This record gives sequence, C-alpha cells and structure tokens, in this order.
Amino acid sequence: MNDVIPWFFLTLAAAGLLTALFFLWQSIRAALGVVEVGVGDNADRDRARLLERKAALVDGIADLRFEHDAGKITTEDFAVVDAQMRAEAKEVLRALDEELTPYRAEAERLIEAHL
Repeated sequence: MNDVIPWFFLTLAAAGLLTALFFLWQSIRAALGVVEVGVGDNADRDRARLLERKAALVDGIADLRFEHDAGKITTEDFAVVDAQMRAEAKEVLRALDEELTPYRAEAERLIEAHL
C-alpha cells in the first residue's frame, strides 16, 4: 500500500502535465491562426461577418459625419462617401433580415399565442 500512493500521485501529476501541455499547444495553434476557435457552421460565420460589417459601417458613417463637421472633408466628398456607405449598410441590413425570414412566422405565431 505504501508503494501505491506515490505512484498514484506521480501518475496524476503526469496526466495533469500532459493535459496542460495539450491545452497550451491548442492555444498556441489558435493564436497563430492554424485552427479557428469556436467555429460553428457557415451560417454562424456569415452572420458574424455581416454583424461585424454592420458595426464597421455604422462607426464609419459616424466618423465620416464627425470629419465633415470638423471641416476635414468637403460637402461634395461627404455626400458621395456617405451615400456609398449607406447603400452598403442597407445591403448588409437586408441580408441580415433575409436570414431571419424563416423564423418570422413562428415568432408571430408565438406572439399571438401569448397575447
């Protein structure tokens, strides 16, 4: 019995060390871009990209307005770039809405049932 206890803890420590090394290796691979972390299906990735693009466009429009108000951008340039960014934002919002179309009928049914 006295010989078993040290071997038990030695085995437990070795298993813990190997587990820690495995997770360290996975973290390094993820940091270097070898593997993607938390990747779902393509629909999730596409939706995440659309949401990121939407946020970037909203920020860009706000920054553009600030630059125009500060006098760094002419009114003509502002009008052109603002129209382009707003058109792209509309496309992104339309794409996000299209993804929700299959769920609208179910949502409306649940709302009616609840009311």
